[in-house]
Amino acid sequence: MKIGDRDTPGSRIYAEREFRESAQILIATEAAGEGINLQFCWLMINYDIPWNPVRLEQRMGRIHRYGQEKDCLIFNFVTTNNREGRVLNKLFERIAQIELDLDPKQTGKVFNVLGEIFPANQLERMLREMYAHNNMTEELIKQRIIEEVDTERFRNITHSTLEGLAKRELNLSAIVGKSAEAKERRLVPEVIQDFCMQSAPISGVLVSQPNKHKPVYRIGKVPKNLWPIGERLEPRFGRLGREYAQVIFDKKMLQSESTAEWVTPGHPLFEAVRDDVQEIVRKDMENGAVYLDLHRETPSRLNAFSAAIKDGRGNVLHRRLFVVEEHAEGSITIRQPTVFLDLMPATASVESVEADNRGFDLISRKPHTEDPKTALEVRFIEVKGRAFVGEVALTTNEYKTAQRLGKDYWLYVVFNCGSTPELRIVQDPAQLAWEPLVKI
Repeated sequence: MKIGDRDTPGSRIYAEREFRESAQILIATEAAGEGINLQFCWLMINYDIPWNPVRLEQRMGRIHRYGQEKDCLIFNFVTTNNREGRVLNKLFERIAQIELDLDPKQTGKVFNVLGEIFPANQLERMLREMYAHNNMTEELIKQRIIEEVDTERFRNITHSTLEGLAKRELNLSAIVGKSAEAKERRLVPEVIQDFCMQSAPISGVLVSQPNKHKPVYRIGKVPKNLWPIGERLEPRFGRLGREYAQVIFDKKMLQSESTAEWVTPGHPLFEAVRDDVQEIVRKDMENGAVYLDLHRETPSRLNAFSAAIKDGRGNVLHRRLFVVEEHAEGSITIRQPTVFLDLMPATASVESVEADNRGFDLISRKPHTEDPKTALEVRFIEVKGRAFVGEVALTTNEYKTAQRLGKDYWLYVVFNCGSTPELRIVQDPAQLAWEPLVKI
């Protein structure tokens, strides 16, 4: 059976998907021994034990693997009323006895060195010779098992392995430091979810949340405009599905939603949407954008660079994103790409109406993300500047306009314009205690 993909019936990945999403029991041949991930399952029954122990380990590795969060229960059925069954039973009995002697807490260290004592293909070769009517008999195989699977040999090899590990020099502080650095750079699920929820409508992907109290979403059918992108990215990220019934953005949700699709960087759907959105907004990115930072007093410029390491054939081995901040005085600083998460896009459009004498100087409009022609917020702004700190006056037209517009009217006052400008913002200034000023 071919590895295939999630949308091709008769392939391993398709069977894996069917088992994960709509079935409780999977009955498989040796084809399920490799190439699929069944860690959402934790019970396995092997009705037919292969002669090669490595193939048995591969089967168990489908569920007992990195990322499995439950205790796996595996049953290995052996028929003891024939020759090969009695041989396998003798091997299991021998291993169980040695584990009882050397590893009473059953930590698994006996199985870590089993391959060095009893090579994977040796048992299979002896069984084939037995059925070929050569000199190898059932009793000779059992005797070989007793001789080679010996407690003392296990003890010596186990101790040698531990001594070798003890002599290796490990820079633990460097390992811990690298781990902490990688954790700091990792995007949190909320950031990934925000990106997907905001980018999906741009690519035509409809995302719905059936239960508002549970962060599980439904994508439905993937739009056709993403199909060619998925095919182009398939060698790197796998095949893009045609439909996703349930998706999540936080890996922890797999504990309660084991059948959901975990969408994260590297997932075919995530990469297809990112690639499509990147092309759509490429011109905007080339033009740059203006951001607001409430925690800084001076402006600066952020330049994003992508750096990659390639091998002799041009294949990208590693890629990273760097941000270089250029300060107003000319110095530069290397920043993490996450710096953009602390900034607010300056999305409002500003129109000058000072010449119209309408009682304010500027109109600021913040457009709706889905309908740019609709404004979420409108500010009517009057700007006053003073060389120093002093009194501010409004004309009769400005004051009456401020009374009429109420909270939509804003007064921006800049003090110390000639030295160090300071901005003061007042919403609905008409409510302040203004005094009439008459000059003759």
